[in-house]
Amino acid sequence: MNKDNRTSQFLGLAYNKVGFAYLVNDKWDDAEAAFRESIKVYSAWVEVTERGFRPEFPWGGLAIALSERGDHKQAAEILLTTIKHRERIFGPADTDSVKSVPFTVFCN
Repeated sequence: MNKDNRTSQFLGLAYNKVGFAYLVNDKWDDAEAAFRESIKVYSAWVEVTERGFRPEFPWGGLAIALSERGDHKQAAEILLTTIKHRERIFGPADTDSVKSVPFTVFCN
């Protein structure tokens, strides 16, 4: 996959949505696999490889799936890493960055 191709962003989002569909149906292993695939696809995207972007939604979903399966330690590590990344990029008291993303991105 060409890392400059924005298709990877949309494919990553699609796997993320599949992961959340599995979560709401209590299919933790399937959810974990979908979130890991989303992270893998996003990893080829130039925003991730060259600009340090960390797609938070698949990481958060992965943490939820792991926690539901009983792997609380790994879930906590993922969440703490994600929080530290956000704090480094946006500052520790950020509330504005989430407001800049249209909600429909996550609902369609």
